[in-house]
Amino acid sequence: MTMEEKAGLMQITSAVGAGDTPPSDPAAQVVGYINDRHIRYLVLRDNPSAHDLADRSNDYQRIAEATRLGIPVVFTSNPRNHVSGSLEFGITEASGQFSLWPGSLGLATTRDPKLIREFADTARREWVASGIRKTYGYQIETATEPRWRRISGTFGESPELNAEIARQLVLGFQGRRLGSRSVAQTVKHFPGDGAVQRGLDPHNEAGKWAVYPTPGSFFKYQLPPFQAAIDAGTSAIMSYYNVPSNALSGSQLPDGMWYSENQQFEEVAGAYNKVLLTDLLRGRMGFRGYVNSDSGVLTSRAYGVGDLSTAERFTKAIRAGVSLFSDNNDPSGLISAVDTGLLKERELDPSVKKLLTEIFTLGLFENPYVDPRRAQRIADSPRSQAKADEAQRKSIVLLRNDDKALPFTNAVAAKKKLYVEVFDGDDSAKQTAALRKLITEKEPAVQLVDTLEAADGEAPASGATW
Repeated sequence: MTMEEKAGLMQITSAVGAGDTPPSDPAAQVVGYINDRHIRYLVLRDNPSAHDLADRSNDYQRIAEATRLGIPVVFTSNPRNHVSGSLEFGITEASGQFSLWPGSLGLATTRDPKLIREFADTARREWVASGIRKTYGYQIETATEPRWRRISGTFGESPELNAEIARQLVLGFQGRRLGSRSVAQTVKHFPGDGAVQRGLDPHNEAGKWAVYPTPGSFFKYQLPPFQAAIDAGTSAIMSYYNVPSNALSGSQLPDGMWYSENQQFEEVAGAYNKVLLTDLLRGRMGFRGYVNSDSGVLTSRAYGVGDLSTAERFTKAIRAGVSLFSDNNDPSGLISAVDTGLLKERELDPSVKKLLTEIFTLGLFENPYVDPRRAQRIADSPRSQAKADEAQRKSIVLLRNDDKALPFTNAVAAKKKLYVEVFDGDDSAKQTAALRKLITEKEPAVQLVDTLEAADGEAPASGATW
């Protein structure tokens, strides 16, 4: 491989639908990524059908196969199998095209490892059939800060439960070993974004600090899920944006792992933190896969390394342990680092070897093509949705029943008048009508009324809501 081909392989970028202003011809843009920039890892950000995903996959694989080395494309996605009222870039860009399961917190509430394994195995079959072979997921970090906005993408506050779920997800998506029927996992965000200061969002500089005030909490709460994923064989791990704070953290790391004599942590973002990515993740936890940075670490989220050039940032991150740079479609900074002597070309080789090993092991060199009609059949499987529906039912949690209003039997329903209303912004009326229709069809014994005043029960005080 040429140095330019190696540098291109170490970038992963959005294929289509990225940001607010996608290109007028995204297909032509992706062709340029493949042919001119040697990029092979592409993140899918839109929400087409399984048939259309497969069709597009085949188109791009033919372009990649025609290049000098014929290195296939690895299509990547955030989770696509969960109910989502609104799609959000970088979190859940797709929903409704594959079997629909509870969100991650809903899956956690089932406390059913077998069911979670079945979910992962079902999603794996749908993704492989559609040409998607790598996932940005799941968020296996422990939710230790209740104000953190991304708790909904985790599996909750228990490190033990998170660890068991992490194991089942890796085994379900990848199998006992990564192979031609696997979807490679990229669990995130190591070593745990849930400890962010005051629950602020680390996508913004104000939320960049990770804090561990209780001595020993780092190993006790943050690391067990990642250790379980490593032991199960996760192919990749995504680092967090955060900067670990020395001033706001108690004693966490053993003496031999401190950044310096006076500093427990190097106060730089996870992608640049050698103690976290090499000494801890590889040396102590035994990880043998590759590290995938989160998006924007070379630009707006280069916390702690703002005074470095792009070439210097590439250099520091690679030496810290990063192999794949997320949402970066311009390898020129890495090429410059080698051309100017900041990096030796041979320093790219361990990363390139890991990435190529994944592509070979996934069987993409042998056959990267998929059947669009088969992909759609698998996505539409009634059996898969029946299993997902079972998970939806098992995910329901009764929080309170103080007045013994439940169970709400037909006999009780016949004597009660019920008013329902959905509050969902501009979509409220539509959602309310849909809910009323569903109740009427599924529970005809329920008496629905058109106003709150006509319903049974004590009306709320003036100005209050139920």
